[in-house]
Amino acid sequence: MQEKLYKIPANTNFIGKKFIYLPSCHSTNDIAAELLPHLDEGTVVIAAHQTNGRGQRGNSWEAEAGANLTFSIVLKPNFLPASQQFYFNMAVALGIIRGLRYFFEGNRSNSSDKSDQLKLKWSNDIYFQDFKLGGVLIENTIESTNLKNSVVGIGINMY
Repeated sequence: MQEKLYKIPANTNFIGKKFIYLPSCHSTNDIAAELLPHLDEGTVVIAAHQTNGRGQRGNSWEAEAGANLTFSIVLKPNFLPASQQFYFNMAVALGIIRGLRYFFEGNRSNSSDKSDQLKLKWSNDIYFQDFKLGGVLIENTIESTNLKNSVVGIGINMY
């Protein structure tokens, strides 16, 4: 299914307008970081199977082939002082929770019991009930006193 996601046109200003689809790779964050000078902001690097994903503080991200969403988004938040990068991390994590809530609720106006069970363990773990549903790994490049580039890696367990 993942190989078809990148073919759906994004209804956004810039995120997801360009995709790089890889059937398999070691880490979408590593690939995005290697290609960073050549990528437009909002480019998404997505892999059907990530063989050596990384988490915070050197932890690995286990990703079974075909059972996870594993992708990285290139952002260029050069307006943001490096001293405020935690706010950027919070905004990304909360945005992921909001997107997952929409997935759980669909476009119904009333809240779903399931979506209320989504939790964020700061700053990068996403839980559904007591199950770790996914995680976020943000790697920033700093130039002078501001962020220059950010590679936002997201892994979501689908099964």
